[in-house]
Amino acid sequence: MSSNPGGPNPQLQQAQQMFNALSTGRKIILIAGVVGLIDSFLHWYTVSVSAGAYSASGSDSGWHGWAFIAVLLFIVSGAWILLPMLGVQVKGILASLPPNFTESRVVMGVGVVALLCTILFMITDGPSSTVPGMSSGPSIGAYIGVIVSVAIAAGGYLIQSEPAAV
Repeated sequence: MSSNPGGPNPQLQQAQQMFNALSTGRKIILIAGVVGLIDSFLHWYTVSVSAGAYSASGSDSGWHGWAFIAVLLFIVSGAWILLPMLGVQVKGILASLPPNFTESRVVMGVGVVALLCTILFMITDGPSSTVPGMSSGPSIGAYIGVIVSVAIAAGGYLIQSEPAAV
C-alpha cells in the first residue's frame, strides 16, 4: 500500500518513463500492437440477411482465416517492443539471422505480411456483396487491421534511422 494514497502511482510513473524513453518508431509499433490486439476482438467480417419478418446477422472476429496470422503478427510486434522494457532480452534472436536481416527490416516485413494477410482475409472470407435481402463484407475490424499493419511497417521504417544499440 502506498504511504501517500493521493500521490502518483510509482509503477505507473516508471511505465511512463520507460515508454517516453522509446524512440518514435518503437512507440508506434507498441501502440499499433496493442491496438491490433484489441482490434482482433472486433467484427472483421459481417453478414446480414433479412427476408420479410426474418432477419439474422453474424460476424467473424480477427481470430479467423487469414486474419488470425495478422493478429499473431500484431501481438509479436508489440511483444518485441514490450519484452525488453520488462527486462527480457530478445536481441539474441536477430543475432542468428544473416546480417542483412536488421531489426527494422524484420519489423517492416512483419507489418507487410500482416497487411497481406489482412487483405487476403478481406478477399477470401467473402468479398463485399449486396443482394436483395443480404449484405456481407469486411467490417470495421478489418479496416483497422490494415491501418495497424501499415503502422507497424512504418514503425519499422523509422527504426532504421535510430542509432544502433550498444
